[in-house]
Amino acid sequence: MPRKDLAQFRSGSGAPNPANFVDFELAFDDTNNRLYIRESGATMIRIGPFTAADFVPYTGATANVDLGAFNLTTTGGVTAGASTFGDGGITDYSQFDADGRFLLKGKAQVWEDLRIVPGAFQFAGAADPSLENWQPGGAGATFKVYKFRKNDEVFITVQLPHNYKEGSDLEGHLHWTPCDRGNEENGATVGWKADYSWANRVTAFAASATIDLSDACSGTDDLHEKTASVTITGTGKEISSMLLIRLYRSDTGADDTWAGTSNAQSPAILELDFHFEIDSLGSDLERSKDPP
Repeated sequence: MPRKDLAQFRSGSGAPNPANFVDFELAFDDTNNRLYIRESGATMIRIGPFTAADFVPYTGATANVDLGAFNLTTTGGVTAGASTFGDGGITDYSQFDADGRFLLKGKAQVWEDLRIVPGAFQFAGAADPSLENWQPGGAGATFKVYKFRKNDEVFITVQLPHNYKEGSDLEGHLHWTPCDRGNEENGATVGWKADYSWANRVTAFAASATIDLSDACSGTDDLHEKTASVTITGTGKEISSMLLIRLYRSDTGADDTWAGTSNAQSPAILELDFHFEIDSLGSDLERSKDPP
């Protein structure tokens, strides 16, 4: 049978009239799901009718199959080798590699918080913040928060998790509240600071550096305030690296203008946290990231 292109394939309703077709031309009966072929002469050979069960997925592809803008839909499972989703594996994409690991590249990478709540604070026994009452809105439940007078300090240790994108920076910031002093301290600054030292496993801790998280009061009582983020360079840093942190309030000359001096009049810290980038669900190995 000569090979025919799609221009020689017609469809309609009901059985076709052989007189309207040339030899070996195809016709499809849309109503009854039958395929017709005109053989040499005036006879139409019928194939079908067809049902969905007659069509078996093709498993013998030897080249890429391009669906263009069409969707591929299945109610069954999908079995595939290494696959990418996004820009085709160029810059910004998610990937399942040949080992089944889920990886994120470029803009597919996401941010997470490394959270340090006041319950993780360590106290030296001197210059400790005071655990004080706070009743937001002046009614309802009374909560306990740590309020920091000038020069109060706490100490923290924290580990970078296994989904950390190794070598990426941290963005440190502080969540705090003026409690019921927002109106009185409108525009006043609080000299929040954090000294830190960051080391990989089997690596010596270096001399500390400082991030300045000083922030101005917005003038509203009981407001959830958040400082601007400050970058901590993560070049060369790995999963399971550790941060030593001294978190405190100080005045270097003009960065703490808070008027209240008593424990009850001082601002409270809600949480210290660091935004960090994620490029996987975790590490492939127990002790190392093992990037592909």
